[in-house]
Amino acid sequence: MSDHQSPVISKRPYLLRALYQWALDSNVTPHIIVDATIDGVNVPSSSVTNGRVVLNISPSAVPDLEIANDRVTFHTRFQGTSWWIDLPISAVIAFSIRETNEGMVFPQEAFAEPTDFQPPPSTSGKGPDSKQHHLRVVK
Repeated sequence: MSDHQSPVISKRPYLLRALYQWALDSNVTPHIIVDATIDGVNVPSSSVTNGRVVLNISPSAVPDLEIANDRVTFHTRFQGTSWWIDLPISAVIAFSIRETNEGMVFPQEAFAEPTDFQPPPSTSGKGPDSKQHHLRVVK
């Protein structure tokens, strides 16, 4: 194992793409629940309730849906007005099916940004910042 490990990337976009495909294969209507309070979320404020918005992401509603590893984007209409929806993947907090309410709430994740990643300090016992840890049996 190397001293410098890259951060683990989020499972959320992979799970979201898999659930979306499952919904399409099942001929049901997929929705995502979005935390509209997160920076970078672009949704109509009139559709936000208690900081959340539910978005229909079926192909008939959003033919240009893109679920990238860092963002979800698409065009849609709200009350007859065209909107460009653009949101960070971290803002998608759940996936659900309209017809059955089945779905998944995504776990809280630490979204590591490669530029912010700092490897943990060495625990090899070498260097001025290392500390020796000892276990003691207490009866």
